[in-house]
Amino acid sequence: MVRTTFAVNMLRGSEKLNVIPPEAVADLDCRMLAGDDPQEIRDWVARAVNDEHVEVLFAREPKIPNLSPPDTELYKALADTLARRAPGVVVAPEILVAFTDNWVFRRMGLQGYGWSPFILDAGEWRRVHGNDERISVENLEQGARAYTELLLAVAGA
Repeated sequence: MVRTTFAVNMLRGSEKLNVIPPEAVADLDCRMLAGDDPQEIRDWVARAVNDEHVEVLFAREPKIPNLSPPDTELYKALADTLARRAPGVVVAPEILVAFTDNWVFRRMGLQGYGWSPFILDAGEWRRVHGNDERISVENLEQGARAYTELLLAVAGA
């Protein structure tokens, strides 16, 4: 979650067991770090595949990854809230496993941070975007409390 990653999420070929498909498609989900160039990533994938019969294309227009600075009052409030929730925690940017519209807000000059106050154990991490995705009720309650604390801190209450 701190480097550009790839996941093969969809494979398509023949719709019949006994028919050789005229083509096959593999859809990759790529999570890029801020500063990565989508075209360079696409070119790297093409070089890694290294097959003249394979075409590497963007499924849609890539979003240029960006990052808000970590030296803002909002970031400090996020870090302080997490420190109360999990003393000794190290707060650092990572690639979010979900999707947000923060990249749009950042292009408009606004700060935007993906933030989660949930402390996931190994079982909860394995379920993220997987089968039986959920977190514990206690985690949900503590996370809601952390969000409330953050909102009060940011609002200056």
